[in-house]
Amino acid sequence: MTSRGFKIFVSCLLLIGTAPAARAQFTQVSLGVNGLTCSQCSRSVEMQLRKLPFVADVTMDLGRTEGLIRFRDKQPVRINAIARAVKDAGFSLRYLEADLDPAMVQLSGKGCFQLNGDAYYVSGPETLVAGKVLRLQFVGKDYGGKGAQKGHRLPEAGSCRGKQVYYTVANAPKPQ
Repeated sequence: MTSRGFKIFVSCLLLIGTAPAARAQFTQVSLGVNGLTCSQCSRSVEMQLRKLPFVADVTMDLGRTEGLIRFRDKQPVRINAIARAVKDAGFSLRYLEADLDPAMVQLSGKGCFQLNGDAYYVSGPETLVAGKVLRLQFVGKDYGGKGAQKGHRLPEAGSCRGKQVYYTVANAPKPQ
């Protein structure tokens, strides 16, 4: 094999080895927004979300006071920035759920995984099924009403570290 052929071969191996890491991200987020009463309210939330660099598309449903966000490829998604954008528009979240391919993450024995430098604790990891989209419902004061965390057994803090730490429930039923 020539020197040039060897370099091409090594480059291809490096690209193949890094491809799964580049795909490891959330595919979409569904959110419920409290207080949407008119089209201007809905538009205000939509415009705040569209300002985020990782957002490709936003679809708001005023009748159900919900939204769907799709993301740009290879852009790290910041869940806390989504919550902040809704708050900056003058509203609060009723729920926030994110879809992720479970094959893209490795869940530790402590019930957590890391993605883009952030840590995600998962309650209900026994619901992880290969080939099925993992829907994570975010819990905590920024991601739902008071008591959004009630009834969920979450892992102990400190066993998984990241820039931002999130608590989630796997495949939980959507709050009403």
